[in-house]
Amino acid sequence: MRAPREPARLEPPPQKAMPEMVETEGQETSEDDFEEFWCQFCGREDPSFTLPALDIHYWRECPMLSACKHCEQVIEISRLHWHLSEECEVREAAIEARRLQPDRCPLCQGRVARGMPEERDWQEHLLVMGCPSNPRGRSPR
Repeated sequence: MRAPREPARLEPPPQKAMPEMVETEGQETSEDDFEEFWCQFCGREDPSFTLPALDIHYWRECPMLSACKHCEQVIEISRLHWHLSEECEVREAAIEARRLQPDRCPLCQGRVARGMPEERDWQEHLLVMGCPSNPRGRSPR
């Protein structure tokens, strides 16, 4: 009798680093002033993006991000399957992750790419085509 196989562990997709913040004369600013006006996830440039406004964009507006419905952490949609199966501490998340496939959008279940989707595939699905189940819609560039 064979021993049961362990389920394969998902490798985390690459994650974009958040801009490093530095404190200058009592105010936090980004190391690169340009990044204050630019969303690193959806590419939106907006001169009204102060650091607090950019945080609000991440939490409420960016179409490349979504809040985990289990733990409420804001996650890149491209990493949501991995987050649910490996990172989220809420037990029901792992159960939900078993129903998802890594090549499909966790929001609409549409196929994002043949094989493992790359960053450009997610951008096409979420920003260009616009995922029909993304409540944040597409980013106005």
